[in-house]
Order: sequence, then structure tokens, then C-alpha cells
Amino acid sequence: MTEVKAELYEELRDLVCDVLELEPGEVDGTSSFVDDHGVDSLSLIELVSQCEKRYRIRIAESQLKTMLTLDGVYHVVTEAEAI
Repeated sequence: MTEVKAELYEELRDLVCDVLELEPGEVDGTSSFVDDHGVDSLSLIELVSQCEKRYRIRIAESQLKTMLTLDGVYHVVTEAEAI
């Protein structure tokens, strides 16, 4: 992973932890926000909203199911359409 990608990944981890009220040590790339951390759908929608605002992107509603892990969030954010 390049330095820029690693920096974005860590920034996304911080955002995820802030929005979902998790500790950074609890979240790895593949831990499920719902199954492992008990996150509800409203919190996931807030995460999408915060990602859209921070990165000035548009995330399709169909991508929500991909954003259930940190790796998924990273994938969606890096592939999203800029607005």
C-alpha cells in the first residue's frame, strides 16, 4: 500500500470510529460493523453522509451493503464519483 493510500485508510478508520463510536483498536479491515460491533442502520447512513461531505463524493445507495467493513468503506470511497 502506498503512503497516500495508507494515509487515506487511517483517515477513514478515524472517521469510522468517530461516527460509529468505536475505538480504533476495535476496528480492523475486515471486522463487520454490524456483526462484530452491533452498529445499526442509522449509524451506517450517517457514515455514508460523512464520507460524502468530507470527500465531496456521491455514494450510491446500493453501495451501503459494501460499507460494512473498513476495507469496504475504503473501496467505496476510492471508487466513488466526485461531485
